[in-house]
Amino acid sequence: MGQDPSPETSVRTLTDNKAEKPDPVLFLLHGRGGSGKTTLARYLIERAEQAGRSIIKGDLDRNNNTLAHYFKNEILQPATATDGDVEDCFQAIIGQQIETRQSAVVDFGGGDLTLRNIAFKVSLVDLCADCGIRPVLVHTLAPDRDHLTGLMALEKDGLFAPEATILALNGALIRNGQSQIRAFEDEVISHPDFKKALKRDARAVLLPILSNIHRLERDRLGFIQATKSTTLGPMDRHIVRRWLERMQEELSSVQDWLP
Repeated sequence: MGQDPSPETSVRTLTDNKAEKPDPVLFLLHGRGGSGKTTLARYLIERAEQAGRSIIKGDLDRNNNTLAHYFKNEILQPATATDGDVEDCFQAIIGQQIETRQSAVVDFGGGDLTLRNIAFKVSLVDLCADCGIRPVLVHTLAPDRDHLTGLMALEKDGLFAPEATILALNGALIRNGQSQIRAFEDEVISHPDFKKALKRDARAVLLPILSNIHRLERDRLGFIQATKSTTLGPMDRHIVRRWLERMQEELSSVQDWLP
């Protein structure tokens, strides 16, 4: 009988084996605090780098720069929390993309208005087109209508509504005992503005729950690192491996938009 694959060889869920995209992606994570932006950003960065693609990393969260804790000297951050410095950092990220032709993942703070404020000054879609960059905007959402506020503000009159828009329903934010589909159907999916975004070809995905993420955050472990970590028990490592597999499955419908 053949041997079962080791955990190391069986974890393949972050690699997509695609050739380098012709245009770099500017992947922007937008949503309320605690809605899953940083977790998704970390996943996408690990996924791209495991596939051999360098990623520009931007942490524009003024109050909780969690992403920077995982990537330290690799991260681009504003010098201060002022609007001007945050916008300057965002502009520097785009400038680095133009120079290096690398994709970027940018994590905004919860409820941050930077994107809206910039969009009032310049068409971000046109700017990215001029720079040869593809903008991808993801709204991370809980089963709560209040979480649609940011989506509604950017979608209104096409303020910033790129063709590649992802509506990420975070299953980790569902209260115990609730059905995932029912929770989001009642509060989000049935909302006219959510339906309007889907009608213009935004795509909805469901982000699965990583039940032991607090253990990874405690030890500052990356997701792939966690599947091999001796500081975690075998059950915890299995939970992370299964989550990575589910993430790949759930994001398959937007794979062509990922960095």
